[in-house]
Amino acid sequence: MKYQKKFTELVNSSPFPLVVIDNQCNVLYQNKHAQSLFGDKEANIKHFIAPHRSDEAIELKSIKAERVYERRLIINNQEHPYKLCFFKSMQHQEQCYYIWFIDNSVHENHDRKMAELAFIDTLTQCFNRTYLNTVLRLDDEIETDMTVFYLDLDKFKAVNDTYGHNAGDEVLRQVAERIRLSSRRHDRVLRLGGDEFCILFFELLPDAESIAHKLYDALIKPIFSSFGELEVGCSIGISAANKQTSTLSKLLSHADQAMFKAKKSKLHHVFRYDNSQQEELETYSFVSDLKNAFKDELIYCVYQPVYDSELSVVSLEVLARWYHPKLGAISPAKFIPLLEKHGLSVQFDKYILKKAVTLSSRMRQKFSKSLPLQVNVSANIEELSSLTSQLNTYVAQADIDKSDIIIEITEGKIYSDKALSIIDKLSAEGLKVYMDDFGTSYSNLKNLLKSSVTVIKFDRSLITNLSQPDFTKHLVAACKSIDKQILFEGVETKADAVFAKECRADLLQGFYFSKPLTEEQLVGELLPSITF
Repeated sequence: MKYQKKFTELVNSSPFPLVVIDNQCNVLYQNKHAQSLFGDKEANIKHFIAPHRSDEAIELKSIKAERVYERRLIINNQEHPYKLCFFKSMQHQEQCYYIWFIDNSVHENHDRKMAELAFIDTLTQCFNRTYLNTVLRLDDEIETDMTVFYLDLDKFKAVNDTYGHNAGDEVLRQVAERIRLSSRRHDRVLRLGGDEFCILFFELLPDAESIAHKLYDALIKPIFSSFGELEVGCSIGISAANKQTSTLSKLLSHADQAMFKAKKSKLHHVFRYDNSQQEELETYSFVSDLKNAFKDELIYCVYQPVYDSELSVVSLEVLARWYHPKLGAISPAKFIPLLEKHGLSVQFDKYILKKAVTLSSRMRQKFSKSLPLQVNVSANIEELSSLTSQLNTYVAQADIDKSDIIIEITEGKIYSDKALSIIDKLSAEGLKVYMDDFGTSYSNLKNLLKSSVTVIKFDRSLITNLSQPDFTKHLVAACKSIDKQILFEGVETKADAVFAKECRADLLQGFYFSKPLTEEQLVGELLPSITF
Protein backbone atom coordinates (compact mmCIF):
# COMPACT_ATOMS: atom_id res chain seq x y z
CA MET A 1 0.00 0.00 0.00
CA LYS A 2 2.89 2.34 0.79
CA TYR A 3 4.37 1.84 -2.69
CA GLN A 4 0.94 2.25 -4.29
CA LYS A 5 0.56 5.59 -2.51
CA LYS A 6 4.03 6.71 -3.61
CA PHE A 7 3.22 5.72 -7.19
CA THR A 8 -0.02 7.71 -7.12
CA GLU A 9 1.78 10.77 -5.72
CA LEU A 10 4.47 10.46 -8.37
CA VAL A 11 2.20 10.19 -11.41
CA ASN A 12 -0.13 12.90 -10.14
CA SER A 13 2.81 15.29 -9.76
CA SER A 14 3.80 14.66 -13.39
CA PRO A 15 2.99 17.55 -15.77
CA PHE A 16 1.82 15.02 -18.38
CA PRO A 17 -1.50 13.14 -18.52
CA LEU A 18 -1.07 9.41 -17.85
CA VAL A 19 -3.53 6.63 -18.67
CA VAL A 20 -3.11 2.90 -17.93
CA ILE A 21 -5.12 0.45 -20.08
CA ASP A 22 -5.41 -3.31 -20.53
CA ASN A 23 -5.36 -5.33 -23.77
CA GLN A 24 -8.98 -4.40 -24.54
CA CYS A 25 -8.35 -0.66 -24.05
CA ASN A 26 -10.24 -0.67 -20.76
CA VAL A 27 -8.99 2.13 -18.53
CA LEU A 28 -7.33 0.83 -15.35
CA TYR A 29 -6.05 4.16 -14.11
CA GLN A 30 -5.68 7.81 -15.10
CA ASN A 31 -3.89 10.57 -13.20
CA LYS A 32 -5.47 13.92 -12.42
CA HIS A 33 -4.05 15.56 -15.58
CA ALA A 34 -5.64 12.86 -17.72
CA GLN A 35 -8.95 13.34 -15.92
CA SER A 36 -8.71 17.07 -16.60
CA LEU A 37 -7.88 16.48 -20.27
CA PHE A 38 -10.43 13.78 -21.11
CA GLY A 39 -13.03 14.11 -18.37
CA ASP A 40 -14.21 11.05 -16.50
CA LYS A 41 -15.73 9.37 -19.53
CA GLU A 42 -13.84 6.21 -20.32
CA ALA A 43 -15.22 6.26 -23.87
CA ASN A 44 -13.30 9.46 -24.55
CA ILE A 45 -9.99 7.76 -23.91
CA LYS A 46 -10.95 4.68 -25.91
CA HIS A 47 -11.76 6.91 -28.86
CA PHE A 48 -8.33 8.51 -28.76
CA ILE A 49 -6.47 5.23 -28.37
CA ALA A 50 -8.45 3.13 -30.83
CA PRO A 51 -9.96 5.50 -33.42
CA HIS A 52 -12.39 4.33 -36.07
CA ARG A 53 -10.00 5.33 -38.88
CA SER A 54 -7.97 2.27 -39.76
CA ASP A 55 -4.94 4.32 -40.83
CA GLU A 56 -4.73 5.79 -37.32
CA ALA A 57 -5.50 2.63 -35.36
CA ILE A 58 -2.92 1.76 -32.73
CA GLU A 59 -2.12 -1.95 -32.73
CA LEU A 60 -1.34 -2.83 -29.13
CA LYS A 61 0.04 -6.20 -30.14
CA SER A 62 2.73 -4.47 -32.22
CA ILE A 63 4.15 -2.74 -29.15
CA LYS A 64 7.10 -4.77 -27.90
CA ALA A 65 8.37 -2.53 -25.10
CA GLU A 66 7.74 1.10 -25.95
CA ARG A 67 6.38 3.04 -28.92
CA VAL A 68 5.57 6.68 -29.75
CA TYR A 69 2.64 7.76 -31.93
CA GLU A 70 1.72 11.24 -33.12
CA ARG A 71 -2.01 11.96 -33.14
CA ARG A 72 -4.29 14.99 -33.40
CA LEU A 73 -6.75 14.76 -30.50
CA ILE A 74 -10.15 16.46 -30.45
CA ILE A 75 -10.41 18.29 -27.14
CA ASN A 76 -13.22 20.77 -26.53
CA ASN A 77 -14.09 20.50 -30.23
CA GLN A 78 -10.60 21.60 -31.29
CA GLU A 79 -7.70 19.62 -32.73
CA HIS A 80 -4.50 19.46 -30.70
CA PRO A 81 -1.28 17.64 -31.71
CA TYR A 82 -0.08 15.10 -29.13
CA LYS A 83 2.61 12.49 -28.81
CA LEU A 84 1.32 9.24 -27.29
CA CYS A 85 4.17 7.40 -25.56
CA PHE A 86 3.25 3.73 -24.89
CA PHE A 87 5.13 1.60 -22.34
CA LYS A 88 4.32 -2.10 -22.00
CA SER A 89 4.21 -3.47 -18.45
CA MET A 90 2.68 -6.08 -16.14
CA GLN A 91 0.23 -5.37 -13.33
CA HIS A 92 -1.13 -8.12 -11.09
CA GLN A 93 0.24 -10.63 -13.63
CA GLU A 94 -1.85 -9.00 -16.36
CA GLN A 95 -0.42 -7.20 -19.36
CA CYS A 96 -1.10 -3.46 -19.41
CA TYR A 97 0.05 -0.30 -21.15
CA TYR A 98 1.10 3.03 -19.68
CA ILE A 99 0.35 5.94 -22.03
CA TRP A 100 1.84 9.40 -21.52
CA PHE A 101 0.16 12.19 -23.52
CA ILE A 102 2.67 14.93 -24.44
CA ASP A 103 1.43 18.19 -25.99
CA ASN A 104 3.26 18.60 -29.31
CA SER A 105 1.88 22.03 -30.25
CA VAL A 106 5.10 23.85 -29.28
CA HIS A 107 7.16 21.72 -31.67
CA GLU A 108 4.53 21.98 -34.39
CA ASN A 109 4.44 25.77 -34.06
CA HIS A 110 8.25 25.81 -34.16
CA ASP A 111 8.26 23.73 -37.36
CA ARG A 112 5.71 26.07 -38.93
CA LYS A 113 7.79 29.08 -37.89
CA MET A 114 10.90 27.49 -39.38
CA ALA A 115 9.04 27.00 -42.67
CA GLU A 116 7.94 30.64 -42.62
CA LEU A 117 11.48 31.81 -41.90
CA ALA A 118 12.79 29.72 -44.77
CA PHE A 119 10.65 31.74 -47.19
CA ILE A 120 11.06 35.23 -45.67
CA ASP A 121 14.04 37.57 -45.92
CA THR A 122 14.51 38.53 -42.27
CA LEU A 123 16.01 41.93 -43.06
CA THR A 124 13.22 43.28 -45.28
CA GLN A 125 10.35 40.86 -44.50
CA CYS A 126 9.94 40.30 -48.24
CA PHE A 127 9.70 36.82 -49.72
CA ASN A 128 13.14 35.44 -50.60
CA ARG A 129 14.74 33.40 -53.36
CA THR A 130 13.97 30.15 -51.50
CA TYR A 131 10.26 30.99 -51.77
CA LEU A 132 10.78 31.65 -55.46
CA ASN A 133 12.56 28.35 -56.04
CA THR A 134 10.40 26.19 -53.78
CA VAL A 135 6.84 27.51 -53.93
CA LEU A 136 6.49 29.16 -57.32
CA ARG A 137 7.97 26.34 -59.47
CA LEU A 138 10.27 28.35 -61.72
CA ASP A 139 10.38 25.95 -64.64
CA ASP A 140 6.67 25.11 -64.90
CA GLU A 141 4.44 26.90 -67.38
CA ILE A 142 2.71 29.80 -65.67
CA GLU A 143 -0.94 29.04 -64.94
CA THR A 144 -2.10 32.66 -65.06
CA ASP A 145 -1.23 35.83 -66.95
CA MET A 146 1.81 37.47 -65.33
CA THR A 147 3.80 40.70 -65.25
CA VAL A 148 7.23 40.87 -63.60
CA PHE A 149 9.17 43.93 -62.40
CA TYR A 150 12.90 43.39 -61.76
CA LEU A 151 14.51 46.19 -59.70
CA ASP A 152 18.15 46.95 -59.01
CA LEU A 153 19.30 49.86 -56.84
CA ASP A 154 21.84 52.39 -58.09
CA LYS A 155 24.47 53.96 -55.80
CA PHE A 156 23.76 51.34 -53.12
CA LYS A 157 27.39 50.20 -52.98
CA ALA A 158 28.47 53.78 -52.31
CA VAL A 159 26.19 53.85 -49.25
CA ASN A 160 27.69 50.57 -47.97
CA ASP A 161 31.28 51.66 -48.58
CA THR A 162 30.79 55.10 -47.03
CA TYR A 163 28.59 54.36 -44.03
CA GLY A 164 28.92 50.59 -43.53
CA HIS A 165 26.47 47.71 -43.80
CA ASN A 166 24.12 49.04 -41.13
CA ALA A 167 23.32 52.02 -43.34
CA GLY A 168 22.87 49.65 -46.28
CA ASP A 169 20.49 47.52 -44.23
CA GLU A 170 18.44 50.58 -43.30
CA VAL A 171 18.21 51.57 -46.96
CA LEU A 172 17.07 48.07 -47.94
CA ARG A 173 14.37 48.04 -45.26
CA GLN A 174 12.99 51.41 -46.34
CA VAL A 175 13.17 50.51 -50.04
CA ALA A 176 11.28 47.27 -49.34
CA GLU A 177 8.59 49.19 -47.46
CA ARG A 178 8.19 51.66 -50.33
CA ILE A 179 7.85 48.80 -52.80
CA ARG A 180 5.19 47.17 -50.61
CA LEU A 181 3.27 50.45 -50.37
CA SER A 182 3.38 50.72 -54.17
CA SER A 183 1.99 47.22 -54.67
CA ARG A 184 -1.23 45.46 -53.72
CA ARG A 185 -1.88 42.79 -51.11
CA HIS A 186 -2.12 39.95 -53.64
CA ASP A 187 1.08 40.96 -55.49
CA ARG A 188 4.32 39.26 -54.42
CA VAL A 189 7.34 41.37 -53.42
CA LEU A 190 10.64 39.45 -53.24
CA ARG A 191 14.19 40.35 -52.33
CA LEU A 192 16.37 38.24 -54.60
CA GLY A 193 19.62 39.07 -52.83
CA GLY A 194 21.89 42.09 -52.37
CA ASP A 195 20.05 45.15 -53.66
CA GLU A 196 17.85 43.30 -56.15
CA PHE A 197 14.07 43.01 -55.78
CA CYS A 198 11.22 41.82 -57.95
CA ILE A 199 7.44 42.19 -57.94
CA LEU A 200 5.18 39.49 -59.34
CA PHE A 201 1.76 40.60 -60.64
CA PHE A 202 -0.59 37.73 -61.43
CA GLU A 203 -2.16 39.52 -64.39
CA LEU A 204 -1.19 41.48 -67.49
CA LEU A 205 -0.82 45.15 -66.55
CA PRO A 206 -1.88 47.38 -69.46
CA ASP A 207 -0.20 50.36 -67.78
CA ALA A 208 2.90 48.51 -66.53
CA GLU A 209 5.33 51.24 -67.65
CA SER A 210 3.29 53.93 -65.90
CA ILE A 211 3.21 51.89 -62.67
CA ALA A 212 6.98 51.28 -62.91
CA HIS A 213 7.68 55.00 -63.38
CA LYS A 214 5.58 55.83 -60.29
CA LEU A 215 7.52 53.21 -58.36
CA TYR A 216 10.79 54.70 -59.60
CA ASP A 217 9.68 58.16 -58.41
CA ALA A 218 8.89 56.71 -54.97
CA LEU A 219 12.26 54.97 -54.65
CA ILE A 220 14.49 57.91 -55.62
CA LYS A 221 13.10 60.15 -52.88
CA PRO A 222 15.64 60.80 -50.09
CA ILE A 223 15.85 58.19 -47.36
CA PHE A 224 15.98 59.72 -43.89
CA SER A 225 18.06 57.43 -41.71
CA SER A 226 20.10 57.45 -38.53
CA PHE A 227 23.09 58.09 -40.81
CA GLY A 228 21.54 61.22 -42.27
CA GLU A 229 19.82 61.78 -45.59
CA LEU A 230 20.73 59.03 -48.07
CA GLU A 231 19.93 58.76 -51.76
CA VAL A 232 19.79 55.77 -54.09
CA GLY A 233 18.45 55.38 -57.59
CA CYS A 234 17.04 52.33 -59.32
CA SER A 235 16.64 50.64 -62.67
CA ILE A 236 13.49 48.64 -63.46
CA GLY A 237 13.00 45.93 -66.08
CA ILE A 238 9.56 44.67 -67.10
CA SER A 239 8.44 41.42 -68.70
CA ALA A 240 4.99 39.89 -69.21
CA ALA A 241 3.34 36.80 -70.70
CA ASN A 242 -0.03 35.14 -71.08
CA LYS A 243 -0.72 31.97 -69.13
CA GLN A 244 0.81 28.75 -70.48
CA THR A 245 3.09 30.65 -72.91
CA SER A 246 6.19 30.99 -70.72
CA THR A 247 7.78 29.99 -67.42
CA LEU A 248 8.48 32.18 -64.43
CA SER A 249 12.18 31.49 -64.91
CA LYS A 250 12.07 32.98 -68.42
CA LEU A 251 10.01 35.95 -67.29
CA LEU A 252 12.53 36.74 -64.55
CA SER A 253 15.41 36.38 -66.99
CA HIS A 254 13.72 38.69 -69.50
CA ALA A 255 12.93 41.29 -66.83
CA ASP A 256 16.53 41.05 -65.59
CA GLN A 257 17.84 41.68 -69.10
CA ALA A 258 15.50 44.64 -69.54
CA MET A 259 16.74 45.99 -66.21
CA PHE A 260 20.34 45.85 -67.49
CA LYS A 261 19.17 47.73 -70.58
CA ALA A 262 17.71 50.41 -68.29
CA LYS A 263 20.93 50.56 -66.27
CA LYS A 264 22.95 51.01 -69.46
CA SER A 265 20.73 53.87 -70.62
CA LYS A 266 21.62 57.40 -69.54
CA LEU A 267 18.08 58.73 -70.04
CA HIS A 268 15.62 55.92 -69.23
CA HIS A 269 15.31 54.09 -65.92
CA VAL A 270 12.49 51.76 -66.96
CA PHE A 271 12.64 49.29 -69.87
CA ARG A 272 10.19 46.66 -71.05
CA TYR A 273 11.48 43.41 -72.51
CA ASP A 274 10.84 42.98 -76.23
CA ASN A 275 11.58 39.76 -78.13
CA SER A 276 13.23 41.80 -80.88
CA GLN A 277 15.82 42.97 -78.33
CA GLN A 278 16.85 39.43 -77.38
CA GLU A 279 20.19 39.36 -79.20
CA GLU A 280 21.20 42.82 -77.99
CA LEU A 281 20.21 42.11 -74.41
CA GLU A 282 22.00 38.76 -74.34
CA THR A 283 25.13 40.41 -75.71
CA TYR A 284 25.04 43.15 -73.12
CA SER A 285 25.77 41.58 -69.74
CA PHE A 286 29.40 42.50 -69.26
CA VAL A 287 30.44 39.02 -70.41
CA SER A 288 33.14 40.16 -72.83
CA ASP A 289 34.26 42.78 -70.30
CA LEU A 290 34.46 40.10 -67.63
CA LYS A 291 36.70 37.94 -69.79
CA ASN A 292 38.98 40.91 -70.38
CA ALA A 293 38.97 41.71 -66.67
CA PHE A 294 40.92 38.52 -65.94
CA LYS A 295 43.49 39.34 -68.58
CA ASP A 296 43.82 43.02 -67.62
CA GLU A 297 43.95 42.34 -63.86
CA LEU A 298 40.86 44.50 -63.30
CA ILE A 299 39.55 41.95 -60.82
CA TYR A 300 41.50 42.34 -57.61
CA CYS A 301 41.25 41.05 -54.04
CA VAL A 302 40.79 42.58 -50.62
CA TYR A 303 41.11 40.67 -47.37
CA GLN A 304 38.90 40.80 -44.28
CA PRO A 305 40.35 39.51 -41.00
CA VAL A 306 38.58 36.76 -39.07
CA TYR A 307 38.96 36.81 -35.28
CA ASP A 308 38.62 34.17 -32.59
CA SER A 309 36.68 34.73 -29.36
CA GLU A 310 39.81 36.30 -27.79
CA LEU A 311 39.92 38.79 -30.72
CA SER A 312 43.12 37.41 -32.20
CA VAL A 313 43.31 37.34 -36.01
CA VAL A 314 43.23 33.69 -37.09
CA SER A 315 42.52 33.86 -40.84
CA LEU A 316 41.57 36.13 -43.75
CA GLU A 317 38.62 35.94 -46.13
CA VAL A 318 39.51 36.69 -49.75
CA LEU A 319 36.93 39.03 -51.34
CA ALA A 320 36.90 39.70 -55.08
CA ARG A 321 36.34 43.19 -56.50
CA TRP A 322 35.95 44.35 -60.10
CA TYR A 323 36.68 47.86 -61.27
CA HIS A 324 35.08 48.43 -64.68
CA PRO A 325 36.95 51.06 -66.76
CA LYS A 326 33.68 52.80 -67.73
CA LEU A 327 31.14 51.82 -65.08
CA GLY A 328 33.43 51.92 -62.06
CA ALA A 329 33.14 49.45 -59.19
CA ILE A 330 30.84 46.50 -59.97
CA SER A 331 29.35 44.64 -57.01
CA PRO A 332 30.17 40.91 -56.69
CA ALA A 333 26.39 40.39 -56.37
CA LYS A 334 26.21 41.54 -60.02
CA PHE A 335 29.14 39.84 -61.70
CA ILE A 336 29.32 36.49 -59.88
CA PRO A 337 25.85 35.38 -61.13
CA LEU A 338 27.02 36.34 -64.65
CA LEU A 339 30.11 34.16 -64.21
CA GLU A 340 27.91 31.22 -63.27
CA LYS A 341 25.44 31.87 -66.09
CA HIS A 342 28.10 32.03 -68.81
CA GLY A 343 30.36 29.19 -67.64
CA LEU A 344 33.17 31.37 -66.31
CA SER A 345 33.03 30.21 -62.68
CA VAL A 346 35.95 27.78 -62.85
CA GLN A 347 38.16 30.33 -64.63
CA PHE A 348 37.24 32.92 -62.00
CA ASP A 349 37.86 30.55 -59.07
CA LYS A 350 41.28 29.55 -60.43
CA TYR A 351 42.13 33.23 -60.83
CA ILE A 352 41.22 33.99 -57.20
CA LEU A 353 42.88 30.84 -55.83
CA LYS A 354 46.12 31.75 -57.61
CA LYS A 355 46.02 35.22 -56.04
CA ALA A 356 45.42 33.66 -52.61
CA VAL A 357 48.33 31.25 -53.03
CA THR A 358 50.58 34.11 -54.20
CA LEU A 359 49.71 36.16 -51.10
CA SER A 360 50.26 33.16 -48.83
CA SER A 361 53.71 32.67 -50.36
CA ARG A 362 54.49 36.36 -49.87
CA MET A 363 53.46 36.16 -46.21
CA ARG A 364 55.66 33.12 -45.64
CA GLN A 365 58.65 34.82 -47.26
CA LYS A 366 58.21 37.99 -45.19
CA PHE A 367 56.97 36.60 -41.86
CA SER A 368 57.98 32.88 -42.04
CA LYS A 369 54.32 31.94 -41.50
CA SER A 370 51.01 32.63 -43.20
CA LEU A 371 47.46 33.22 -42.02
CA PRO A 372 45.00 30.78 -43.65
CA LEU A 373 43.08 32.34 -46.54
CA GLN A 374 39.38 31.55 -47.03
CA VAL A 375 38.24 31.45 -50.67
CA ASN A 376 34.55 31.18 -51.57
CA VAL A 377 34.27 29.13 -54.76
CA SER A 378 31.47 29.92 -57.21
CA ALA A 379 31.90 26.78 -59.33
CA ASN A 380 29.39 23.93 -59.20
CA ILE A 381 30.06 21.18 -56.69
CA GLU A 382 30.82 18.76 -59.56
CA GLU A 383 33.64 21.05 -60.74
CA LEU A 384 35.43 21.09 -57.39
CA SER A 385 37.66 18.12 -58.15
CA SER A 386 39.28 19.72 -61.20
CA LEU A 387 39.45 23.04 -59.36
CA THR A 388 41.29 21.57 -56.38
CA SER A 389 43.61 19.70 -58.73
CA GLN A 390 44.67 23.09 -60.10
CA LEU A 391 44.98 24.38 -56.52
CA ASN A 392 47.36 21.52 -55.72
CA THR A 393 49.53 22.64 -58.63
CA TYR A 394 49.55 26.25 -57.41
CA VAL A 395 50.41 25.13 -53.85
CA ALA A 396 53.29 22.94 -55.06
CA GLN A 397 54.71 25.69 -57.28
CA ALA A 398 54.56 28.27 -54.48
CA ASP A 399 55.92 25.82 -51.89
CA ILE A 400 53.27 26.57 -49.28
CA ASP A 401 51.13 24.28 -47.11
CA LYS A 402 47.72 23.22 -48.38
CA SER A 403 46.38 24.16 -44.93
CA ASP A 404 47.06 27.80 -45.88
CA ILE A 405 44.00 27.71 -48.18
CA ILE A 406 40.43 27.09 -46.98
CA ILE A 407 37.58 26.46 -49.42
CA GLU A 408 34.17 27.98 -48.67
CA ILE A 409 31.06 26.44 -50.26
CA THR A 410 27.65 28.08 -49.94
CA GLU A 411 24.98 26.20 -48.01
CA GLY A 412 22.74 25.88 -51.06
CA LYS A 413 25.31 23.69 -52.85
CA ILE A 414 25.61 21.14 -50.02
CA TYR A 415 22.32 19.37 -50.58
CA SER A 416 23.02 15.87 -51.89
CA ASP A 417 24.94 12.73 -50.97
CA LYS A 418 27.13 13.35 -54.03
CA ALA A 419 28.06 16.80 -52.74
CA LEU A 420 28.85 15.38 -49.30
CA SER A 421 31.01 12.68 -50.89
CA ILE A 422 33.02 15.25 -52.84
CA ILE A 423 33.56 17.36 -49.71
CA ASP A 424 34.66 14.27 -47.76
CA LYS A 425 37.19 13.49 -50.50
CA LEU A 426 38.62 17.02 -50.34
CA SER A 427 38.87 16.81 -46.55
CA ALA A 428 40.64 13.46 -46.78
CA GLU A 429 43.18 15.13 -49.07
CA GLY A 430 43.95 17.69 -46.36
CA LEU A 431 41.82 20.60 -47.56
CA LYS A 432 39.63 22.41 -45.04
CA VAL A 433 36.06 23.15 -46.16
CA TYR A 434 33.75 25.76 -44.60
CA MET A 435 30.01 26.13 -45.19
CA ASP A 436 29.19 29.71 -46.20
CA ASP A 437 25.90 31.66 -45.95
CA PHE A 438 24.27 29.26 -43.50
CA GLY A 439 20.73 30.46 -42.84
CA THR A 440 19.89 31.46 -46.40
CA SER A 441 18.59 28.01 -47.32
CA TYR A 442 18.15 26.32 -43.92
CA SER A 443 20.16 23.24 -44.75
CA ASN A 444 19.07 19.95 -43.24
CA LEU A 445 21.04 19.46 -40.02
CA LYS A 446 21.27 15.78 -40.93
CA ASN A 447 23.38 16.79 -43.95
CA LEU A 448 25.60 18.86 -41.65
CA LEU A 449 26.02 15.88 -39.36
CA LYS A 450 27.16 13.74 -42.28
CA SER A 451 29.43 16.39 -43.79
CA SER A 452 33.10 16.98 -43.03
CA VAL A 453 32.85 20.78 -43.09
CA THR A 454 34.64 22.07 -40.02
CA VAL A 455 33.22 25.60 -39.75
CA ILE A 456 29.71 26.92 -40.42
CA LYS A 457 29.47 30.61 -41.33
CA PHE A 458 26.22 32.13 -40.07
CA ASP A 459 24.70 34.59 -42.52
CA ARG A 460 24.29 38.17 -41.31
CA SER A 461 20.50 37.81 -41.46
CA LEU A 462 20.69 35.39 -38.50
CA ILE A 463 22.84 37.81 -36.50
CA THR A 464 20.64 40.86 -37.04
CA ASN A 465 17.39 38.95 -36.42
CA LEU A 466 17.21 40.26 -32.85
CA SER A 467 13.43 39.90 -32.78
CA GLN A 468 14.01 36.15 -32.51
CA PRO A 469 17.41 35.74 -30.80
CA ASP A 470 16.52 32.32 -29.36
CA PHE A 471 16.10 30.95 -32.88
CA THR A 472 19.73 31.81 -33.73
CA LYS A 473 20.96 30.54 -30.35
CA HIS A 474 19.22 27.19 -30.88
CA LEU A 475 20.78 26.88 -34.35
CA VAL A 476 24.23 27.58 -32.88
CA ALA A 477 23.67 24.97 -30.17
CA ALA A 478 22.49 22.42 -32.75
CA CYS A 479 25.58 22.97 -34.90
CA LYS A 480 27.93 22.84 -31.92
CA SER A 481 26.29 19.58 -30.82
CA ILE A 482 27.66 17.99 -34.01
CA ASP A 483 31.16 19.39 -33.38
CA LYS A 484 31.07 22.27 -35.84
CA GLN A 485 32.69 25.63 -35.14
CA ILE A 486 30.53 28.72 -35.68
CA LEU A 487 31.69 31.84 -37.55
CA PHE A 488 29.48 34.94 -37.35
CA GLU A 489 30.05 37.07 -40.46
CA GLY A 490 28.71 40.58 -40.92
CA VAL A 491 29.30 41.69 -37.31
CA GLU A 492 28.86 45.43 -37.82
CA THR A 493 27.93 46.91 -34.42
CA LYS A 494 28.64 46.51 -30.73
CA ALA A 495 25.17 44.97 -30.37
CA ASP A 496 26.10 42.37 -33.01
CA ALA A 497 29.34 41.60 -31.14
CA VAL A 498 27.52 41.25 -27.80
CA PHE A 499 24.96 38.93 -29.40
CA ALA A 500 27.77 36.84 -30.94
CA LYS A 501 29.30 36.45 -27.48
CA GLU A 502 25.92 35.43 -26.02
CA CYS A 503 25.63 32.80 -28.76
CA ARG A 504 29.18 31.55 -28.00
CA ALA A 505 30.36 32.04 -31.59
CA ASP A 506 33.87 30.67 -32.08
CA LEU A 507 34.91 33.06 -34.86
CA LEU A 508 33.94 36.65 -35.74
CA GLN A 509 34.12 38.75 -38.88
CA GLY A 510 32.75 42.15 -39.89
CA PHE A 511 33.17 45.92 -40.10
CA TYR A 512 32.95 46.22 -36.29
CA PHE A 513 36.39 44.61 -36.08
CA SER A 514 37.92 45.50 -39.43
CA LYS A 515 36.94 46.53 -42.93
CA PRO A 516 38.44 44.54 -45.85
CA LEU A 517 42.09 45.48 -46.35
CA THR A 518 44.17 45.85 -49.48
CA GLU A 519 47.26 43.68 -49.80
CA GLU A 520 49.43 46.71 -49.02
CA GLN A 521 47.48 47.44 -45.81
CA LEU A 522 47.62 43.79 -44.87
CA VAL A 523 51.36 43.30 -45.34
CA GLY A 524 52.36 46.79 -44.23
CA GLU A 525 50.09 47.29 -41.20
CA LEU A 526 48.13 44.27 -39.94
CA LEU A 527 50.55 41.38 -40.29
CA PRO A 528 53.53 43.10 -38.58
CA SER A 529 51.31 43.60 -35.51
CA ILE A 530 50.40 39.90 -35.25
CA THR A 531 52.29 37.31 -33.21
CA PHE A 532 52.12 34.17 -35.32
